[in-house]
Formats: sequence, structure tokens, C-alpha cells
Amino acid sequence: MKQVLGTVLVLAAGTAFAQYDAEDGYVRMKQSDRYYGTTSTSWNQVGNWDLAEFTAATNYYVPAGMYLWAGNAAGDWKGGPIVFAGQLLARNSSGGLPNLPKIDDATFLGGSEIFEIMNTGGLRDSNAKILAPKDNPFLVRSASAGATYSGTLYFPGTVFSGDAETGVRLYVQTSYNAGKFYLDACNFAGYLGTVTADGSDVTVVPRGESGGLAFGGAFVVNGATVNAAVSAADWT
Repeated sequence: MKQVLGTVLVLAAGTAFAQYDAEDGYVRMKQSDRYYGTTSTSWNQVGNWDLAEFTAATNYYVPAGMYLWAGNAAGDWKGGPIVFAGQLLARNSSGGLPNLPKIDDATFLGGSEIFEIMNTGGLRDSNAKILAPKDNPFLVRSASAGATYSGTLYFPGTVFSGDAETGVRLYVQTSYNAGKFYLDACNFAGYLGTVTADGSDVTVVPRGESGGLAFGGAFVVNGATVNAAVSAADWT
């Protein structure tokens, strides 16, 4: 494992989180959405939320073991702040980057995940607060479903934040294709935790003309391929 652009920081154990239930002002997801067969999504509609009317005047919570599907052309999230202990399926099969989901106030807890499964996924112009500890990181997963799919994730204009004890892991679930993670220099420039590019199927590519990436904390490369503002010979 190779560590660059920062120092790996030791975690404090026992980080506690709120329950994110009705008493805390959060509407919980009752069951996962479906992106195949009879599709269903809870993006900007009642869907599988435990409420009678979708509104921007409430907070939302996706429990562990459940996922919210953002739809094929999600656009802006129109609800209130949303917290993930579970997953966000950010698969976008129409409209390209402009139709990636956008969330102004998203929080990701330990073991939460954003993933794509067909072509393009990610978050656009979003604010993503990471509360996941380094030993149970926020997961960014490429899950290309077959050899014909690209398995790419983009985060155009998205800003991640988190303290030195938090962690993010970029990884690929399957080996059909090497997953590509296109990062903007701004994505993790202010993030103080550890970002790990994990596995030989992972390729991290700067999006934009500068060819550079910025990390406010540690960037750990574990067998991944990274193209950045350093010599390609430095990465194996």
C-alpha cells in the first residue's frame, strides 16, 4: 500500500450518531427502491418513504441495508437534508453529467455507499458531509454489470467535507471492466480524512484540463492506477 499527499490519521473509537428517526425530525425509508423489472424510485416523491406527502420541509434518512435509486435522469434533490446509513444508487442512463443527482445537504455515515451499476453514476454540484470513520468508510463503488458497460463515476463540482478521523474508499465490485473514477481537483481539497483508491481494477482520473488532484488529508493508493500531476512511473 502506498500513501501519498498527506498523513494517515488515527481514528478515535466510539463515534456516536443520532438515531435519525421521527423524534429527530427524520422520515425513514421503509424498503429499498427497484431499478429493474417494475421500477420504483423514492427520488422527489413519496415512493418508499414513511410519509404521506413528499415535501422539502422535512429531513430524510436511508437506513443501513436499503438503497435510494436516484432514477435515470435524477436532477436536483428537492427534499430536505438527507442522511445515508444505506446506499444511493446514482445510475444515470440518460442526459449524461448534467442529469446526475444533485444534493445540497447529504450526510454519509459509516458503511454508507454511492454506487452505479450500468453506465454513469456520481454526484453533481453537491455538498457531501462524511461522518464515516476510517475503519468503516463511506464507499464509492463501481459495479458494472457486464463487459459492455463502462462503470464510471463522476463528481463534477461536488465538495466533500469531513474531519481527520473519517474515511472514503473507492473500489470496484466486479472485474468486467476497470472502474474509472473521474475526480475534480475541488472534490477532496477541503476533506481532512483519508481517501483510499483500493484495488487493481480502480483507475482514478482527473477531470478537467489541469490534470491535477488536491487532497486536504491523506490519499492512499492500494494497487490502483492514478493519473495525476505526477510522473506515471510513480504509480503502479
